[in-house]
Amino acid sequence: MKTIVSVAAALLLAPFTIACAHHSVLNYDGKVEVTVSGTVTSARFSFPHSIYRINVENDDGSVEKWVLSTEDPRDAEQLGFADELKAIKVGDPITVVGWPDKYKKN
Repeated sequence: MKTIVSVAAALLLAPFTIACAHHSVLNYDGKVEVTVSGTVTSARFSFPHSIYRINVENDDGSVEKWVLSTEDPRDAEQLGFADELKAIKVGDPITVVGWPDKYKKN
């Protein structure tokens, strides 16, 4: 199973909201760390931020759709995790640790 660990805003668990102050981390609750495991349904390693969508199966069998947003490719390279982000493909199982959005669930 692939695992991506958040490092200074590495992977942020949040809805994809470009219009909502997209260069700020103010929407994310840095005091809370969330771990989510699921299957990748969409993977985009590109500017302005890499976006990954995953399906997370709950204990009752229902599926929640999550959107994961991370650094742009240049910053990911400088932080040392660009190769890991590039390797994520549709269908991959993944576990992610990050900060949740303060205002939206997933």
